[in-house]
Amino acid sequence: MQAITGPSVVGVISGTENGTNNDSTVTVGGNRTAATAYGSSVSQSLSLEANALPLSGGVVVLAGGSTPDGNVLASGAASISNLQGNYAGAVSAANAGSIVGIAADSRGTGGDTIKASTFTVTGNTQEAVAVSNSAGNALSLTGTTVGSGAGVANVQVVDGNSPVQAQLLGSTATAYLGTHTTDSTVSLTNNLQRAVGYGNSASNTLNVAANSANVAAVGVPASTVVPGGGTVVAGYGVLSNQTALGDVTASASGSALPVGALQVLVEGNVTRGTVTNEGNAFVGAAYGNDVTNGAKLALGSGVTTAGFSSVANVTNLQNVAGDISASASGGSVVRTNIEDNLAASSVSTSNNQIQALANGNRAGGNTLAVTGNTLSNVNTGVPRQGASSNGPVLMTDAAFSVQNVQTGSGSVTASQLEGAPGALTAAQVRTAIGGSVTGSTVVSNGNSSSAVATSNSATNGLTLAGNAIASSSALQNSQATSADVNALIGLAGTPGSPGRRPRRSPSTQQAQAWPGTSRTARSP
Repeated sequence: MQAITGPSVVGVISGTENGTNNDSTVTVGGNRTAATAYGSSVSQSLSLEANALPLSGGVVVLAGGSTPDGNVLASGAASISNLQGNYAGAVSAANAGSIVGIAADSRGTGGDTIKASTFTVTGNTQEAVAVSNSAGNALSLTGTTVGSGAGVANVQVVDGNSPVQAQLLGSTATAYLGTHTTDSTVSLTNNLQRAVGYGNSASNTLNVAANSANVAAVGVPASTVVPGGGTVVAGYGVLSNQTALGDVTASASGSALPVGALQVLVEGNVTRGTVTNEGNAFVGAAYGNDVTNGAKLALGSGVTTAGFSSVANVTNLQNVAGDISASASGGSVVRTNIEDNLAASSVSTSNNQIQALANGNRAGGNTLAVTGNTLSNVNTGVPRQGASSNGPVLMTDAAFSVQNVQTGSGSVTASQLEGAPGALTAAQVRTAIGGSVTGSTVVSNGNSSSAVATSNSATNGLTLAGNAIASSSALQNSQATSADVNALIGLAGTPGSPGRRPRRSPSTQQAQAWPGTSRTARSP
């Protein structure tokens, strides 16, 4: 599966053919250029609502395996199951040479100055997104009284011969003014450039809203995980099992044009003007497995059981073994450049983000939240095991429980560096003023540049809220990795030397532009 787009142009060109820009407003906003590729994608939901939903399953049994053959089981009165497998199927998306922005000039009658005008490039998106397996599963039960035996099972498998690649190449969002400006505003704000790749991505939710719930007795443990799979047996349950053995690569590379990826460029003087390059984002993000699992039980008067019961469980399994790599690079990624003088004006290059994010396994949330006036289980006299482990076997045995198991290998790399060793460049945020600065402010505040690599990450939560709680709960987290994890950002400095301070005559001092910038002569 392959998606390719570009070169592409979305923009406005104004005043370049001996025209003028005077007392004008030009905006390029809310546009999107994208290359998007999915191996498999599904969104499914089941919603049941009635005064009485007795259901008849008693319990729900959920099971899911991994490679070499993914398998799924969902047995209960109300259930959703999903099985997605990608075997020997590459998925790639490339967005190359995307240009979004404004090019304005003023060389016609009245001279070479843009006057009293506003130019805005805002809220545009340039992206490449590649996903091997994507799923959204949602089950909802609403009634005065609700029975049990409901759950969601999700299994996703990507084998080692199924790489995922997302590339954003040589793209730019630019506000370009080709001459002097007076009493004018130019801004590049809230634009997004990104390359994102996923092996497996899923969202699984179970919501029960009732005045009361009747849950069948369940004497066995709520969840059991063994190598290769897991099982949930509960009144209400969510099970997700994701396996990613192939490589996932996401690379965002700055523009190959003579401008930056996110750039404001004025080829002349700025007088009594405002220049803004703010709130933009440049992102490369790669995920082996990514999921959110959530169950919410809002049970008015509470829950009753005929004996001990595994009332509700959320279990998440994730295994990644490929190489997960994300890069955001390209030299001066965010750049504000005024080639000549700045007078009685303000310039801001602020609150921009450059991010390289690589995650092997990420569980954005494994959560179970239960509310009710009374949350109680009949005491059968048999002690529950809570959360336990016996070698490779992991178990939760409680009325309410959450379990997370993640394993990682291969490598996880996030980088903002580009080029061969010894000639590397790093992603940068820069402001360059080529001439004199008089009565003006120049700021570069609140920018962030980050490279983050993580093999396993999870947010697990279990909440019980009621006036009377006489029950048991367990939360278990198991994370193991042998992955090579690297986050690369910035360049090593050059060792200092005593040197000599050059002699300079006061009459020979001059402003210096950043290396690589040009100075184009313009008449005053």
